[in-house]
Amino acid sequence: MTQLVLASTLYGAATVVAAIEAGQLDGDERRVLVIANTTPIPELTAAVDELPGFDVMRHHFDAVHSYNCAIAPFHPSLWAPRRDDAEVVERHLRALWELGDEALELVVESIQVAPARTLASVFGSSRITVYADGLMTYGPTRTNIGPWIGDRVRRVVHPDLIAGLRPVLLREYCTPSTAFDPDVLRGVLERTIPSIDVQAMPTSEAGDPPVLVLGQFLSALGVLSSDEEHELHRRMIVAAVAASATTVWFKPHPHAPAQMVDDLVRSVAPGTQLGVVPATIPAEAVLALVRPRFVVGCFSTALVTAVRMYGIPGATVGTDLLLEALRPYENSNRIPVTIAGAVLPDLELEQAPPRLVDLSSPTVATALQPLVDTVAYCMQPTLLAGLAEAAASWLIGNVDGPSQRYFKRRRLTSLALPGGVIIPPWIRATHPVRARGARVARKSKRVVRKLRRVIREARMV
Repeated sequence: MTQLVLASTLYGAATVVAAIEAGQLDGDERRVLVIANTTPIPELTAAVDELPGFDVMRHHFDAVHSYNCAIAPFHPSLWAPRRDDAEVVERHLRALWELGDEALELVVESIQVAPARTLASVFGSSRITVYADGLMTYGPTRTNIGPWIGDRVRRVVHPDLIAGLRPVLLREYCTPSTAFDPDVLRGVLERTIPSIDVQAMPTSEAGDPPVLVLGQFLSALGVLSSDEEHELHRRMIVAAVAASATTVWFKPHPHAPAQMVDDLVRSVAPGTQLGVVPATIPAEAVLALVRPRFVVGCFSTALVTAVRMYGIPGATVGTDLLLEALRPYENSNRIPVTIAGAVLPDLELEQAPPRLVDLSSPTVATALQPLVDTVAYCMQPTLLAGLAEAAASWLIGNVDGPSQRYFKRRRLTSLALPGGVIIPPWIRATHPVRARGARVARKSKRVVRKLRRVIREARMV
């Protein structure tokens, strides 16, 4: 059986290689890697196999192909063939990628969206393995992928970033999840370092390890405005300085525009030693090479990676802002924000270097699992109906405490969960749905009365 692996990021490719080395994806005679460049303008950015560090992973695959070239001129995140054309597309891709007629196993990330969902639809008889998409793997399936795809997914493979925490992804299909040692992933990432131009990194004039600030790019997703995102990054730097940081390095998101970084540098208070890490250098390389004093972020997977895999303290800034700003409630970033906010200290509140949280301790997952499951149920109540009773039980004892910030009162009310507003019967009659029904009923009665009047007038004639 041939294993067809889809990767869109270097981190994703490293996760697959780590899963292979950990024995989670073995047993196949042939392994083919298909690379999808899903950036907004793929023509202006390098694909995974063109990035420094990929060469150390290439030997794990018998062949490497470009998904973008196969479907040009369409964008990988937008294109999907019509159902009637799926068989034709499958024959075309099998010939193009020299897959023959044998059975396939797809290994993909983000099964809910293209291009992973597209390949799952095209290769309709293949079995599927889903590998981790960062912290979002712990959250629910974003959309109903249907049993035609869901029943073919035989496992979810992920690094055990928070020891013992079980992903909610595809739980509606009872799909088992398999965790592997994150140190294996760390080893893969560290083998990419010799290919990276470390001379491009800033220097620390004070001689002390810098504090690393991880930038987000939420304005592109419409979560925050450009000004709000700029202010969030400024707050991170200010909080780091307040926590006695002498040198701060800002690592922008790989897709962040240069103008955003320039504006941030100009807004920093005089006297702050701020260095900017090139966007092309992975945050994991900075963690391994420099070992920052501590790391500051909002909900980036690299924030948890620093704590779990490198033993570097991490802290958050702005999780409350994001919990409020994420729209709709089922936004897939909600679980990563929830995890970061629940397990890591808030740097603005503590105003001191953060403590190291032991994410390898099972007590962390024990406390975190019911929160993650409950938030996931509130995000996708239809898909995760089986979690309703457990969510209600947990909310009874926790919704009025510190965990209240993870839930919206309106969402709890609509699901009739503890913490929601109890609506009196006389107000229920004015509920939008009932009010709409009442308006339709009144309009129907007027139409009937008018018809009767017309009939009577016709008879009189």
